Amino acid sequence: MRLVSHSKIKFGFWIISAIIIGVFSVSFFLKNIGYEKTTKPYENTAIAIESLTAKETTPKYFYSIKDPKNLNQKPKVSAEAYLVGDLDTGEIILTKNQDQQFPIASVSKLMTAFIATELMNPDDIAKVSKKALGTYGENGSLKLGEKIKITDLIYPLLLES
Repeated sequence: MRLVSHSKIKFGFWIISAIIIGVFSVSFFLKNIGYEKTTKPYENTAIAIESLTAKETTPKYFYSIKDPKNLNQKPKVSAEAYLVGDLDTGEIILTKNQDQQFPIASVSKLMTAFIATELMNPDDIAKVSKKALGTYGENGSLKLGEKIKITDLIYPLLLES
């Protein structure tokens, strides 16, 4: 009797082992169906080596200078600080006083733009009044009675400083 129960346990163990191995094998084969190799085994290696040995090229940046004799001359900018960079590569092209801290500029213009976008529909039309033209500062070349979209007013507000 004991021999029969021991053989039943062995038989059950082998059946369960076979089922587990079968399930893993089937799932492995089903997972890889439809993924045929389209490249030769060494083709990817050649591409990787080629890309590692290719010379790095840096993009060329051109800016206008008044004196063509002095090509190393930086452009004259009246700003106390600036940073010009390439957004695609993250490369910094030109800088002036990049590490120096300056007070925040044009906070009132930023708040005006924020409030205008919150309170008004961007497609609404505004009419330039005499009072608006009489305010302190630049008027952005607006003319009395001119009709302009709110978005077209906000854009130069954020550009000019």
